[in-house]
Parts: sequence; C-alpha cells; structure tokens
Amino acid sequence: MALLNQEMAAAGRSDTSGLLRLAMAILAGIALFLAIDRTVFGSALYFRWVAPTSGLGSMAQALERVAVGPQDRSAIVVMGDSRVGEGFSAELATLEARRLGSATNFVNAAVAGSPPRVWYYMLRRVFADGRKVAGVAIMLTSYHDNDPENTADWRPDIVFVHPLLSPGDIVDFPESFVSAPARIEAVEAIAFRGWFYKNDVQDFLRAPERRIRDVLAWRAYGPAWIAAYPGRDTSLAGLTWDLQTGQLSMPPGRNVPADASIAPYMAGLRQFGGRPPDNQVAVAYRQEWLGGIAELCRQAGATLYVFRIPRGPLHALADADDEPTGVVAELARAGRIVLLPAATFDDLERPEFFFDALHMNRAGRSLFSAGIAKAIRSAG
Repeated sequence: MALLNQEMAAAGRSDTSGLLRLAMAILAGIALFLAIDRTVFGSALYFRWVAPTSGLGSMAQALERVAVGPQDRSAIVVMGDSRVGEGFSAELATLEARRLGSATNFVNAAVAGSPPRVWYYMLRRVFADGRKVAGVAIMLTSYHDNDPENTADWRPDIVFVHPLLSPGDIVDFPESFVSAPARIEAVEAIAFRGWFYKNDVQDFLRAPERRIRDVLAWRAYGPAWIAAYPGRDTSLAGLTWDLQTGQLSMPPGRNVPADASIAPYMAGLRQFGGRPPDNQVAVAYRQEWLGGIAELCRQAGATLYVFRIPRGPLHALADADDEPTGVVAELARAGRIVLLPAATFDDLERPEFFFDALHMNRAGRSLFSAGIAKAIRSAG
C-alpha cells in the first residue's frame, strides 16, 4: 500500500510538472506572438508594404505625399474622401496660387471612404513626425449637424487607422464608437495588429515579388501618376429632373441602373430639399473629430480651413442653404477654423461638372481646384 501511494504521488507530481511545462509553453508562445505582432505590425515596418491600390495603401500614399512635400510652411494639405480625390488637383491649385502671387503649395491627402475620424489620426501622425504646414483644408458635405449616416459607429474606420494607433489609444479610440461590437473590434485593432492585416498578408504571400515590385513602382512614380491624372472626361450634361414630380431624364447613353448613385441621391434631394434634419449623433461626432482636428492644427501652428464640397449634379435645383449652423458655426465664431463661404462652389453643382451623383469630372476638377486656391487666398 505504501508503495502504491508513493507511485501515485510521483504520478501526481509528474502530471503537475507536465501541466506546468505546458502552461509555460503556452505563455511563451503567446509572448512570442505578441512580440512579433508588435515588431512587425505595431510599427511602420509592414505598413510600408501594404498593397498600393488598397484602402490602406491609398492612406499610406497620402501620408507619403504630405511627408515629401515642401518642407517649409508653404504647404496646405487638402483632406477628404473620394470626392476630393477625384475633384481636386494639387498641381492645378498650386498653379492658380502662383498666378495669384502666392507661394502656397497644395498637397492632396484624400483617401477614398475616409471621414473626419480618419483625418484626425492621419494628421496626428503627420504632426507627430514633425511635419510643418501652413494649413489644412478639410471637406464637409454640409455646414449643419445633419450627417445622415451614423458615422460615429462606422467600423471601416478601424481598418483605416489601426496602423496609426498606439497603446495609449486603448481607451479613447474604442470609446469613440457607439456599439459594443465596434468597441471590441477597436480594442482588438490595438492589441492584435496583425489580425487586421490578415487579408493583405495573404495577398502578399501569394505573390511577394509582385507586391514588392508594385510598392517600389508606386514609391518611384506614384506622385507623378497622381499629378498627371486629369479626372474623368465623362459627364452628366443633359440630366434633367423635376424636383416636385420626380420626373427624370438621363443623358444619352446613360441610365439609372448603370448609374447606381443617382437614384438614392435624387431620393434624398427630393425628400429633404437639399437639407436633411439635424441630429444629435452628428453633433457629438463633429464636436469630437472636427474639434479634435482643430486642436491638432492649433498645436501645430497650422490654419484649419473648412470648405463645402460640391454636393451633387442637381443641388442647383434646391433652395440656397448658405448660413452655417451648429458645430461648424461655433468653431468659426471661436476662431478655431476658417470657414470658407458655403456658396463658394455652388456654381459647380450642375450635371456638366459631374460624372456620377457624387464625383466631379475633369471640367469640375479644373474649376474646383482653382477655386480652392482662390478661396483660401481670399480667406487669408
């Protein structure tokens, strides 16, 4: 019996020792995983090699354009989504500035699909890197607190900004979202960076030589490619619509199913007459992110300009809506932003300057780019 007890005790010690070794191995594996995640994905190491044509790639390129721009305080960085990407030429704006006798150099830092929360973290990175600029110009679609979408809970923002986050953002960034799933995902983006690169990593591993070649090509020639882009040459000229009856006439060769953006654009314009109602979600979002961008610019000694992007090809049919209200009006009164007049680009809200319901075409791009330079020059 004594011998049996001794054998059982020895077996128990052996099991305990085995479990301890297993636990230590698991902990070591977790530590190694976190160390690799932090080293490869928590720094700019992998971010520099993301697919150039992806959303992250376009953001990396925008940051690079700002970084390599004029290294004095002559630069004005223009930020926005695809409407700025398609509708604004930094080269044309700079040429117009020269014609007006200004030494301003414009930089296009637009990223398709990006809202103010993304611009905040992009600017934070720019200023943290020591970049000096004269000013920042950001687009809005309205000078009222009436953003129709719940942008506060827009989870694609997490994918955009996770390379720009730090452990210090573990509270504030998740809290900027509303729903629990979005907040959990935001925490995961800071704690486990590699997980949010998984699709890009898989694409990289399928053809690493091609990825490296593409990234190097964009680094070498991307700025020239973007500078040479003239905009789309198609137009909605001939588009007519009766705001009261909803009667629509498309230009020759165009139809509503093919132009998927037009039907919802017209529905919203008819429902709200160009001005959706204000809402508290938009108020809170704008206070946090427009206010945050204004503070970043103040600390960096950069003027923050805010402009209303041409809203669509049929807004000329809507009532004039030129008096700012809400958060942007408060920021302007407090001297925290320079608010360009809402009507600055009203003349461009016509079919001949758009190729779909959101984006300006080549003609619109040319006029808008020169117009930005003129408006900022006039604003001082």
